[in-house]
Amino acid sequence: MTLADLASSSVSTPPPYLAMVGLMNTQPQQLSRESIDDFKAIYEEEFGEVLSDDEVQAIAMRLLRFFGILHKETSGSVDASILPR
Repeated sequence: MTLADLASSSVSTPPPYLAMVGLMNTQPQQLSRESIDDFKAIYEEEFGEVLSDDEVQAIAMRLLRFFGILHKETSGSVDASILPR
């Protein structure tokens, strides 16, 4: 599924992979080498741009915090300490 598919999908039914967010560590301190390499490959495939490790770390951490916020909102509470400043 591409980002365009996600953007055009209906919000009335949560996508099946949304349940996986609950299994993710949405507040890691640092990404593993494998996670950095995986994110780089996905980003390059989707956007045609190669990112540095530091760029991947920053983007992926924001994305994980975002997923954490979405997950907490669906479970009824939001931890304000994870909100971007």
